[in-house]
Amino acid sequence: PQTSYIQRSANIDLAIENNMDLAFFVDDVLGVVDSICSDGVVETHEQAADVLEALCCKPGASTAAVAAIFGLDSEQVARSRECYRSRTRGETEVVGRKDERWASLCDADAVYTWNVMTERINQAMHWREEYKDLVSAESDAEEELASPSEFLDDAASNSEPDAALDLGGKVSRATRDKVKLLILDRIDGPKALALHLAQRLDDELYDRCPNEKEYRMSARALTANFKRNPDLASAFAEGKVPPQWLILAHAEALAPRTRRFEREIHRKEAFREAQQDIDVAQTMSRMWQVARGGGLQNPAQSEDPTE
Repeated sequence: PQTSYIQRSANIDLAIENNMDLAFFVDDVLGVVDSICSDGVVETHEQAADVLEALCCKPGASTAAVAAIFGLDSEQVARSRECYRSRTRGETEVVGRKDERWASLCDADAVYTWNVMTERINQAMHWREEYKDLVSAESDAEEELASPSEFLDDAASNSEPDAALDLGGKVSRATRDKVKLLILDRIDGPKALALHLAQRLDDELYDRCPNEKEYRMSARALTANFKRNPDLASAFAEGKVPPQWLILAHAEALAPRTRRFEREIHRKEAFREAQQDIDVAQTMSRMWQVARGGGLQNPAQSEDPTE
């Protein structure tokens, strides 16, 4: 079984490895944006649709992987691509006349998908500039930011019993300090820069999850992904992955590389088995048609069919 697993793993294209990796994917997205948009910023739905189509058509790319990274559903991305292709071919009115509900659903998913893509791409562009400013001002940040020991003292002084916390209320200061320490343990690099990155990621997490319970669940999942996937933490520490993408991406996009390979292998095998089942069903259908006497050649005109 181990040998067959290695053989199946070797059949996966190397391009899938880069497309499924979050850091490589961000570079691909920015490269596609630079080639499509003159100013390097996505401003219209047409530009977002062109970027999405280019990313999904890259060798080794899959709609499910692209959707997971952007925090979207694969069906939404598929319907938005269908809407894009119908508009490109000028078939929007024809599709609307055939099925108005389906056309309306595709249009709604397309608008939502393109808005999300525009937001994610612009976040990545702004994060690159912000990270450059952090690196250039590293000496000043080292004097202004607190040290890890001060974080520890602050977390210990503000700690509260779990029973006294209101999980349905606002996030407490002690919880945020503990999360900063957990994030800081997974980030390598200069102390001042690591502290600022931990603070920046915690601020983004708090903006998305102001509720105590949701904040704890998201923070637990994020730190667990950093622990299981050190490459992801390194990519964030190097400024390749924006903090918004870490919070909003699906769990599949943040999983370790080996886990993503296993899922891709299982997905390809399931698709292959489904195709084989369809072929077998079609063969059996043709066999039963012949057995019932259907689809046979008509007898010649000069011959008596009863003889």
